[in-house]
Amino acid sequence: MGNNCTICGGTVSFLLKKEEFDLYKCSSCALVFVDPQPTDDFLKEKVYSPEVGYQRYERKNFATIQADAKTIKVLSYLEKQHPAGKTILDVGCSSGEFLYHAQKIGLKTKGVEVNPWTVEIGRSNGLDIFNGFLAEAKFNDASFDVIFLGDIIEHVTSPRDFVTECDRILKPGGLLIISTPNMDCFWSRSTFVLYRLFKIPWSSVTPPHHLFQFSYDNLVLLMKQFQYKPAHQFYMRPPGLVYELSGLHLLKRFKKQKTIRNAFSLAFSFALYIPFYFVDYLITPFKKKDFSMVVVFEKYA
Repeated sequence: MGNNCTICGGTVSFLLKKEEFDLYKCSSCALVFVDPQPTDDFLKEKVYSPEVGYQRYERKNFATIQADAKTIKVLSYLEKQHPAGKTILDVGCSSGEFLYHAQKIGLKTKGVEVNPWTVEIGRSNGLDIFNGFLAEAKFNDASFDVIFLGDIIEHVTSPRDFVTECDRILKPGGLLIISTPNMDCFWSRSTFVLYRLFKIPWSSVTPPHHLFQFSYDNLVLLMKQFQYKPAHQFYMRPPGLVYELSGLHLLKRFKKQKTIRNAFSLAFSFALYIPFYFVDYLITPFKKKDFSMVVVFEKYA
């Protein structure tokens, strides 16, 4: 990775270690990232494979599935853009639930997903999904009107290379929609304070799944370098409390080593995290930004 930020070229410094992964932060744009980065083979075999249980709970019959809140907001925005007949690519589409609902508003859909098990679920529901990484799909230049990156850009080993490939296959004037966690929000900032004061693991960083952690400002900075302008954005709350508590990895540690020290660390951390989560919930109406952000970028024609 070197000593400079991949987005702005600023100086980076060590931030913290979680599990066996070192995380760094840019002093200029506040990008947080893992260094060194894992290999694509490691991610495919050890992180996003059926053998490790990744996405084991994906549902198989889409006819009974209602769209979640984020999908509804994204598709409501796209409906206003007269989507009938336009093509959309969902990168990191899992089993393709988003694509299933996108078809209902008239979009022609394709997906890309590295997990073969969820690809088969999507295909069994009539979806066109490529199994592999985006660069391996080798789509033609300017193939799509819309590309949806639904919580995927934080997973890739090189966001700049990833966006370069997206830019190649997106039509001039097309939309690139990026959903990703936002480090510049009350939840992430407040729980980082808990890490600094008490060394409670920071739940907002989850390596090796999340390799780059953005804020709105550094995401916009990255996309402007590719000649994209932000056209719309909205925010949503952090994942559920159980998810955030599991992100501490303290329960997993206690199950492996049932010591008094691990028990105390677990109880103490939960006792602090739980009230912080409810404070975050109560102030939601007053926030300008929240943990989950969706930004629509328009490619200059």
